[in-house]
Amino acid sequence: MNTQTQPARQPAVAAAPVARLGLSHGYRFDGDTVFLNASFHADAGADLGRSWSLRLVASSSAPVSGLDVLSAHVVTEVALPPLSELTGAVDNFEVAAGALFPAAKGFHSLTLALVARDAAGSVVLHDFTTYARTQAFVQPRLSGPVGLWFESDTELVLDLDHVENPRASDNLSGTLSVEVWALDAAYTGGEFEGQPVAGAILGSLAGGDTWTPGALHLKATKPANPRAHLVVMLREWNGAAYVTRHFVNFAPAPVAAVVEKPAALVASAAAAPAPAAKPAAAKAAPKAAPAAVADSLVSINTATAEALASVKGLTKAVAAEIIKQRPFATLDDLSKVKGIGPASLKKLKVLLKL
Repeated sequence: MNTQTQPARQPAVAAAPVARLGLSHGYRFDGDTVFLNASFHADAGADLGRSWSLRLVASSSAPVSGLDVLSAHVVTEVALPPLSELTGAVDNFEVAAGALFPAAKGFHSLTLALVARDAAGSVVLHDFTTYARTQAFVQPRLSGPVGLWFESDTELVLDLDHVENPRASDNLSGTLSVEVWALDAAYTGGEFEGQPVAGAILGSLAGGDTWTPGALHLKATKPANPRAHLVVMLREWNGAAYVTRHFVNFAPAPVAAVVEKPAALVASAAAAPAPAAKPAAAKAAPKAAPAAVADSLVSINTATAEALASVKGLTKAVAAEIIKQRPFATLDDLSKVKGIGPASLKKLKVLLKL
């Protein structure tokens, strides 16, 4: 008997929507948390036996509509209780969820969408509304030119002009890290899969302050794909995980041992327009990044339990397991440690060394 594999269905817009957003709906941000509220209406006698969710998306271009809603950056998506229980309710459904902000600078249009998943698991858009007020996400960022080149198969130079925290002066950033990843395609924000190449911890930066790191000499892992898309990410610890705040893509180019900075591997991370300066004393010169950034990786074979537990993403219990299972031949051997899964290992590999 011949069998054929059915191609995966693509996201779609419902030809005949059976449920819609009510008149009351909205969102608000508090740090990295977003609060959503909405009411709902359904057609009389409609079959609501689907998996429904609310999705908040952001677009840096014109307000999105139709299928573009389903391809825009997802800030958060929240599963809904059975929609039959929410439809026609007097009070709004309210929920808090983690927010994944877009890494691109500038203003974004925000759209709240009501989506369902059909029997095959495909996402179907039933209703959406775009808010007139645009949103600017003020996040730590890279500014000025960014240079990236390999000096050997195991060392690269990352040349950063500035790292800025444009938040209010009393808003100290979480721990910032700079990471280089090799991806199959140019990075556009959100979740990603790829090969970690290099990274370093920078520390926390006060609001309104700037670092001038200059050239960082980092231990590196040569990308398996010599024509991979390299991306430099500025990431921030938000109390639960590192999230990408800003990024710079580089066109694919062969990874070669060079001693001079190739012009093709310099990208621009121009800062967003700065607010008008207030009459005040002259601002102090930008600070240099903390010393010995390139030496900040923690050794899994020699570090103390306290040093391991200080790495974001490692608990004291996991640090104790690492020490118990020493020595390790490769960083990938950490996958044998209880409490370290594939996803966390990818993030930890740019913060640790043998």
